[in-house]
Amino acid sequence: MLLISSIATCLQVKIRSSVTAQLNKKSNVWRKWRPVYKYTWARWQHSSYKHFAANVGENKVVLDIGTGTGAYIKMLPKNNTYIFTDIDAESLKNAEQQAKLYLKLGSYQCVCCDAEAALQRFKLCDVISLLHVIPLSLRQKNY
Repeated sequence: MLLISSIATCLQVKIRSSVTAQLNKKSNVWRKWRPVYKYTWARWQHSSYKHFAANVGENKVVLDIGTGTGAYIKMLPKNNTYIFTDIDAESLKNAEQQAKLYLKLGSYQCVCCDAEAALQRFKLCDVISLLHVIPLSLRQKNY
């Protein structure tokens, strides 16, 4: 029984380290994009998040994939429950600070994961936001 438990523990550790490695690779791609982000997509994003915030409704569970720094959180309706996700832990820390400033405690959570993991984990949401998710791939594609 101890052998089976040890094998299961080893498998869990290998799976966790594999997932962490994949997230780190994806996050490294984002780190290259981050310095120019505020000069490019960020300006365009503001208007689309403003539109989203005005139309999301109230009393909903909202899954936001690709939250980034959460600069738009102050625009969101306060009567919802939010799940903010991003592959970049540093950006997500900024988003959590925004949420603390503008949303009620307990009405949000921040989770560091990729889009696929977020969709698997949080299936029972009323609204899923994929606004401006940057597609990242572990495999280099030849076009």
